[in-house]
Amino acid sequence: MKTKLTLLVNTIFLVLVVASCTDDEGNALDIIGTYEVSSYTITNCQDPDDNDDGSQLGCSTEDGYETCNGITLDFREGGVLITTLSATITEIDSGLSQTETQDMVGTYSIEGNVVTICVDGECEDGEYTVSGNNLVIITDEDSGCIGTLEGSRVG
Repeated sequence: MKTKLTLLVNTIFLVLVVASCTDDEGNALDIIGTYEVSSYTITNCQDPDDNDDGSQLGCSTEDGYETCNGITLDFREGGVLITTLSATITEIDSGLSQTETQDMVGTYSIEGNVVTICVDGECEDGEYTVSGNNLVIITDEDSGCIGTLEGSRVG
């Protein structure tokens, strides 16, 4: 389970650090809220092994265990971003489960339609889109990879 959680943490860290995030209106208040990430994919990479179909999110069953991984992004007033990664493993026969969560704290700032996200001292600029309760972040990394993260406001 720690391997899957580590992979999930690394993937989200990369998304946040190299995120290109778009708000057509450029209104910083639009992004404030908590979003449950529903999908995350990486495509168009020069090295096909770097592509990711997003299967690390959601639930899967293997060897008598169900594993559910989730990501929550909490954009707070004052430019604070808290990313919560969660992993729950349930033994199907007994119903016993264990959940682990990890919070990563970063910052964000918005100027016009550009958002700057900083995590662990590394910052990147990008664009984001908020439409109603939906957030879309599209990354365009130097490696040619394009990451697409979609989430829905839950709070």
